[in-house]
Amino acid sequence: MAENLLVFLPPGEGREPRAIVASFHTVALASSHLNTIGFKASLEGSSPKKKISLVSKDPTTPPHRGRTPRGASGSFKLSRRQNCETAMVAFSTWLRYAVIKFEYSVYISWKNYHMGQINAKQFNDSVWKGFFQGKLTFLHWHRGREMEPTLPEGGNLLVRKMIYPVPTQIFIGDVVVMKDPEKPNDCLVRRLAAVEGYEMASKNEKDEPFILEKDQCWVLSDDESLKPKEARDSRLFGPVPMSDILGRVIYAMRSAVDHGPVQNSHLAMDKDTSVLSVELDVDEMAKNLKT
Repeated sequence: MAENLLVFLPPGEGREPRAIVASFHTVALASSHLNTIGFKASLEGSSPKKKISLVSKDPTTPPHRGRTPRGASGSFKLSRRQNCETAMVAFSTWLRYAVIKFEYSVYISWKNYHMGQINAKQFNDSVWKGFFQGKLTFLHWHRGREMEPTLPEGGNLLVRKMIYPVPTQIFIGDVVVMKDPEKPNDCLVRRLAAVEGYEMASKNEKDEPFILEKDQCWVLSDDESLKPKEARDSRLFGPVPMSDILGRVIYAMRSAVDHGPVQNSHLAMDKDTSVLSVELDVDEMAKNLKT
């Protein structure tokens, strides 16, 4: 697959479609950090396909860091006092969390019912059991350097489960855990760079453009120094099914004193706030760290 591609952004209300000419890494970085880091676009030429060069205002700061959001003091380190404060969740946050959890529990119960794993009489019990005893997150041990500097080589990740891995739930710029296209029993952690409906075209005229079909997406590693074979992302194995996405990474831990939220798209981070507030257990993540 081609490394340098052109992504045609869908038209919004009152504006024409835009095309970004850049490497897939640049597009992925820009899509989730335009507002956070302050990228500026320099338009060149007068053709319909305007070339946009993306420049960071702070070249010394990597775009993706698994740390607290900008404006917050400190990095990954969380004091015991801060850890205790996360347990004191506001009622409104609990309410939002309860709605999300109930919806997820109903979905899982409905899915199990249609698969024949439970009958109609067991449906209600399954819903309430999932609501009171289930969780919206799971822990995943990440290995490999493909997602550096966002995620450390070897660390524990808190992953939010997804009801429907569709573009209205998983957004461009999100770090996701997905099934490995080449090793079905393994998982990969990559960043979502494009979704269904996006037209992908290479700077190399020999490469034919293509459109991501329904349920297809394009994922990338964050380490730009890696070649496609080393990065093992869509530049190597092409588009992957959205249905292969298992969840979104919302928190990362390198050690008991080095951890923090993962920088996803703004939409995702807003949606994940209540889940992170209620289900984050730093002590539990630390217990599961591999040495």
